[in-house]
Amino acid sequence: MRKISKNYEGFFANRKVDFNLKSGTIHALAGENGAGKSTLMKILFGLVSPDDDGGEILVNDKKVHFSSPLDAIKSGIGMVQQHFALSGVVSPLENIILGAEPSSAGVINRQEALNTLKELAGTDLQVPWHELTGTLAIGLQQRIEILKLLFRNANTLILDEPTGVLTPQEVQSFFKLLRKLKSQGRSIIIITHKIDEILELCDEVTVLRAGEITGHFDIAGLTKEKLIEAMIGRSLKKPQKRNAASRVEEKKNTLSVKNLSVEKSGRGSLKNISFSIKPGEILGIAGVEGNGQQALVESLLGIQKAEGQILFKEKEINPLKTNVRKSLNFGLISEDRHHQSLWLEESVENNCLLGMTKRFSKLGVVQKKKTKEFSNQILESYGVKKRSLDQCVSALSGGNQQKIVIAREVKGRKPDFLIASQPTRGVDVGAIEAIHQSILELANEGCAVLLISSELEEICQLSDRVIALCDGKAAAEFHGPSFDLQKIGAAMTGSST
Repeated sequence: MRKISKNYEGFFANRKVDFNLKSGTIHALAGENGAGKSTLMKILFGLVSPDDDGGEILVNDKKVHFSSPLDAIKSGIGMVQQHFALSGVVSPLENIILGAEPSSAGVINRQEALNTLKELAGTDLQVPWHELTGTLAIGLQQRIEILKLLFRNANTLILDEPTGVLTPQEVQSFFKLLRKLKSQGRSIIIITHKIDEILELCDEVTVLRAGEITGHFDIAGLTKEKLIEAMIGRSLKKPQKRNAASRVEEKKNTLSVKNLSVEKSGRGSLKNISFSIKPGEILGIAGVEGNGQQALVESLLGIQKAEGQILFKEKEINPLKTNVRKSLNFGLISEDRHHQSLWLEESVENNCLLGMTKRFSKLGVVQKKKTKEFSNQILESYGVKKRSLDQCVSALSGGNQQKIVIAREVKGRKPDFLIASQPTRGVDVGAIEAIHQSILELANEGCAVLLISSELEEICQLSDRVIALCDGKAAAEFHGPSFDLQKIGAAMTGSST
């Protein structure tokens, strides 16, 4: 890609970007949220057109022009985006062959397609070809997306935040698959914020900041510190220390859960879970995804029916509806920001105000000056990259969308109880630092925090106590300030150390 530029109404997402990919390599594209990574790759995949004078693309030294993803696929380029393009109500086989069905005399030859796919999948990847795709684990759905590209003879794969939805166990299995594809001569581009994964997996990394290249490195000899500085323009600060005085043992519990149970559902199950969280305390929930974390969140919010007791400030709230519970000053950072935390077709400003417009109303009239001041203030604390407060939130990068949720729920709402589920999923290292700092500050101010994360190091870094979930049960509880990751990991998987 040579001198690629993309201008949105005076805002440059990419400015004269050069990007080169070698055959048979894994190349990371790194940078802060809004740095232009996804835009650059969407241009390569034909989803977005560069400016009229916005550079050129060459594949195998031949100049090409992509007006659609179909053009890119014909040139052997495929892309798996952050939010998968799969139908949950048909099988993996039907998802993969849709639009590329092998046929004879107008009849689709499913067996021929299945034989081809089994050969592509090999023995390492067991796919239930005829089950409903929506019932399958996220990690398996991701592999189905990759098989869909291989079925179309893609030699270059673009993967946008591929490990953001995977468990630690799935990540290593996924890396094994990528290394296998690399050994077959395929080229892979990974858009990612995860420094350790870049250093472990990739051959090269190109760094974007504010739409321009700030560095290109071979991984051999590259340090974490040098890469972070290229990404955010500075080194990371040391983590804030907890204010031990913020948690007094004599304090009454903010939240108490007693014998909470949820029958098996699409969100997992819970089996007699009991715990409490005091003001200023952070309780971490560790577990392989699908072991009851989402059932726990939804039962606390009243979305999921649950047996047992839920006490908020010593008052029973289990019978209460969701809107009543949230009015008690609950904060929620949901793992599914698109469906539970954002109004995608509304403006950035309206998303900053979700659930809080009464605060800025006088005699039933919203005071626009105050709402704009409030929105700008909370967004500035996380460096949200936007063109204006009126911009549709769906037009922002996934990381900037997440920052809006964090800004609203932490800085804006200042809750007494915060559920933080996957709070740093899909955000850059600088934003992770700011989010961690905000959660710690909120706890130091007396907020009780329930932290759920697939990042075990994140849980151990922030939490005072950790409960490991396995098959819907509290397998073990661990007390800080220092934690044994191996023991927690063993409890998560039901094995012994």
